Amino acid sequence: MKAGKMKTKIEVEAFTLVEDEDYGSLEKQWEPLLIRHAQKLTLTGKEYYISDQLFAESSHKFLLRWDLVASQITNAHRLKVGSSYFDIKKCFDPKDDRRGLIIVANEVT
Repeated sequence: MKAGKMKTKIEVEAFTLVEDEDYGSLEKQWEPLLIRHAQKLTLTGKEYYISDQLFAESSHKFLLRWDLVASQITNAHRLKVGSSYFDIKKCFDPKDDRRGLIIVANEVT
């Protein structure tokens, strides 16, 4: 895995519930879990109509180096790349050799 191709800075966020100090209610928040550099590849993109509304969907693949913290990424997390957010569909070690991770994600529009 060549470091020169890993130009995209990604932030993995975890969903948490935080208690509001004033009212004691629980608020939903996405908390940063880790920041890594990855290679971003566009897989597919399509547009379709549902109930007279146009929807766009684009699927991306992110390649990053394996480490103990990054290996804990699941589809319960999300990615933040710049100002864009991505729902994680899969995260796996392709060769099972603890060298790299592949994250497949759809962009949230």
